[in-house]
Amino acid sequence: MEGYRNKTIPELRSAQQTAHINWAWIASEKAFVTSAISGIIIAMCFAFIILLVATRNIILALMAIICVSIVIISVLAIMVLKGW
Repeated sequence: MEGYRNKTIPELRSAQQTAHINWAWIASEKAFVTSAISGIIIAMCFAFIILLVATRNIILALMAIICVSIVIISVLAIMVLKGW
């Protein structure tokens, strides 16, 4: 660490890292996001198939999936706007 401090500008030589164990969560958070997106896609495909079999109407099944997609996108947008 001292080698890095000596190579930087004088103003940054006293900088310290205070994240402690939070660095380990960066990889976990990326995995959570990837898993959530994969889960949503798989669930939407499965729901479309079930709706198609239950209603026997592709237009109704597509409209239902679009409505569910809009709800999911709205919830995610609110989460981003609130900073969650």
